[in-house]
Amino acid sequence: MYFSIPDTSESSLETRVRFYHIHLNAVHHWTVRYSQFHQFHSDLRRIYPNVVDHLQPFPPKKLFQLSSNEVEQRRLMLERYLQSISQHSVLLTSTLFNDFFMKIQYETSLEQNLINDQVETAELNVYLLNQHDIQLENISPNDNTEQIYRLCANKFQIDQSLQNYFSLFFYQQKDSHLVLIRPLFSFESPFYSLKQLEKYFDHPVLVMRKSYWNLDDDMKLIESRSTRNLLFIQSIYDLEQTRFYLPEIIEEQFNRFPDQEAFKDYILLARQTKFYGYTLIPSCSILCPLDALNQQEHYLPCLLAIGNNELICYFQEDRNQFSFKVTRIRCWKVNWTQQQRNITFEYLFRRDSLQWITIHTEQAALVSTCLQSMVDEIMIKRDKITGHIVPTTHLTPKTLLQTRTQHDLDRLNNNTLFDKITGDDDL
Repeated sequence: MYFSIPDTSESSLETRVRFYHIHLNAVHHWTVRYSQFHQFHSDLRRIYPNVVDHLQPFPPKKLFQLSSNEVEQRRLMLERYLQSISQHSVLLTSTLFNDFFMKIQYETSLEQNLINDQVETAELNVYLLNQHDIQLENISPNDNTEQIYRLCANKFQIDQSLQNYFSLFFYQQKDSHLVLIRPLFSFESPFYSLKQLEKYFDHPVLVMRKSYWNLDDDMKLIESRSTRNLLFIQSIYDLEQTRFYLPEIIEEQFNRFPDQEAFKDYILLARQTKFYGYTLIPSCSILCPLDALNQQEHYLPCLLAIGNNELICYFQEDRNQFSFKVTRIRCWKVNWTQQQRNITFEYLFRRDSLQWITIHTEQAALVSTCLQSMVDEIMIKRDKITGHIVPTTHLTPKTLLQTRTQHDLDRLNNNTLFDKITGDDDL
């Protein structure tokens, strides 16, 4: 996820309380006072002192009223502090973090008149990718994502051992299509978040779908009737998004499934198509690297396809593409301002060559979320193979937020790191 605090506001009371507006992937979700932030920081320091030492500095208290410059400095420090927390899984998955953001989301929804504090139960529609929906009745608006998801999984009779292969996502209904907005996170209420998204999107809906990138996992789900049905629905959705790229011979094979009754055969055939299991983001453009085109830098419009541990920039005019492997990405950052929306990543082109790549897209935060989930999946798989787990408390997110200098790049290019790597794929 991408946290930001783009602006603040002030109460009309004589006390003139300052509120900080926290956005999640560019959508306002929480309004927080500095005193609430300070208490949250104190609780984190009390419970996780060693971890908090590696976070970005928390802005100190001030005795007197802040000037406009000091307000801006505090806003920026709080934003960096929150972003550094989001890079630390120990804090991000803690009960303290989840409870804090669930509480302030409820308070924010009340202040914005999105909910009535007298409402104790609610109804929530959850869709599949074929836009079939089920209704969850008598839920608590304060139920978090995990609680709502378990209700959905039980409704669809998914075996408990297979439930972790699916998750909840927000989509937007556009015409007859569903367009991905983002996944849901554990520290939010689906009910409140849906209400908030309605202020920014027309017809946002809650969707349950598969949540893994490794296509081999399909074979674990294809034998169970309930999960096979969900994979079949996902396969149809993926094909509708990519039918333009299907070879004629594959198109003919799909036409032999007029009733779409052979679910397993249909899924197996769908797995052979281009971009099956990928998340597609249209209307992007890439700042092409000099050595890739051997000419001056310029932007090229493309379709961005994310999946199978790679990012593909597909150029529809000539059907060429750039493919970037996730295991060659050194780091990445999201730039989210009024002037630009882009994601920039440092990519290992060759053993001695790291280069920054910039992709402009309005869904830069979603791309970052997809990248992070792919990295997590790769690391979990490797930990299982090697039996080695790096303690999270040894990570230092502060260094991840620093700007890389030319000296850093030269030092990285000239050391023995890449000589120790088996092949060029693994950074």
